[in-house]
Order: sequence, then C-alpha cells, then structure tokens
Amino acid sequence: MLDPYADIRPYNDQEVKPVLQRLSGSPQLINALIRYRYPAMPGWLLALLRPFISRKLRQHIARVEHVKDFQDMVADWVQQLVANSTDEVVVQGLDKLDHGTSYLLISNHRDIAMDPTLINYSLHQQGWPTSRIAIGDNLLRNPDIADIMRLNKSFIVKRSLTNKREKLKELQRLSAYIRESLEAD
Repeated sequence: MLDPYADIRPYNDQEVKPVLQRLSGSPQLINALIRYRYPAMPGWLLALLRPFISRKLRQHIARVEHVKDFQDMVADWVQQLVANSTDEVVVQGLDKLDHGTSYLLISNHRDIAMDPTLINYSLHQQGWPTSRIAIGDNLLRNPDIADIMRLNKSFIVKRSLTNKREKLKELQRLSAYIRESLEAD
C-alpha cells in the first residue's frame, strides 16, 4: 500500500540506515561538521581533516539503526550544548501528563530549532517518548538538513506552495497526518 505521507512524515526505522549512509558521504555535511568543531582552523588545513572526519562520522553512526538510536545520539550532543551554554533549564508539568494519552504541544517559539530541541531533550530526560516536530519546508532547502530533521522525528509543513488550491490540499493532508499520528500513539 502506498504511504500517503511519505514525503512529509518523519523517517521510520527501516529508512534510518540508508539515510545515514547518504549523509555520511555528504561533502556539505562533512564541511559543516569541521567548521562547527574547528571554527578557527585555516581553510587549507580543513581540507586535510575531511577524510578523518568522514571516517569518524561513519564509525559514529555505524551503530545507529533506529530513530531512537539517532535521538539518543542527538541527546548526548544536546546535553553537552546545555551544559556549555546555559546555567539552568527548568521543566515543569510533565508529572501532570498521562503516559497513556497523546498530546499536541504547541510553542510560540523564540527559536525555531532550539525550542523543539529542548522540549524533546526534556521529554527524553524524563523517560517520555520524544515528540514529532512540525517544520516548514522553507527551512529545509538543504537536503542534508531535511534528512537530519526527518531522522529526528520532524514532519514537513509545505509553506512554500503558491497555488491556493494546492496549498489547501497539502494543509488538509497535513491535518490528516497529525490526526492519524495522535490517534496511533
């Protein structure tokens, strides 16, 4: 049966390995990781690091087989980020939620990336499953970023459509996806 949400839904466990293999060969991702890890290094030296970083990335993701494995890996990075960039993150109210109930969380975000990152990190730390995250296609022009976001349980909101009928059709499909997701959990 054809998956009506294949182009907007998060990746499932069967898709994780092929997506990670594709990402591990991405020159743009390797360059971004090098610039992140070694921001002050001269450009000529960065080229020497590419094979090393590529090999380390492949080794690091070799044991990632499921979405949860990927999120556990991301949680380690977020933990380091939180430890190095904040004094405190306070989470309240999770004890009032029922583990047997699905929830729709809506944020009036201050930061399009960090709000869902901190929400999912907090859920993960408290033993809750992480949430799916809506993200506009306008933020996913880079295919590597789109893949990483979909590995991290993001689903795509097609905001860039200009045809009104097409936009309405996609919003109805998105609404159906969200409803089915809430009912399935």
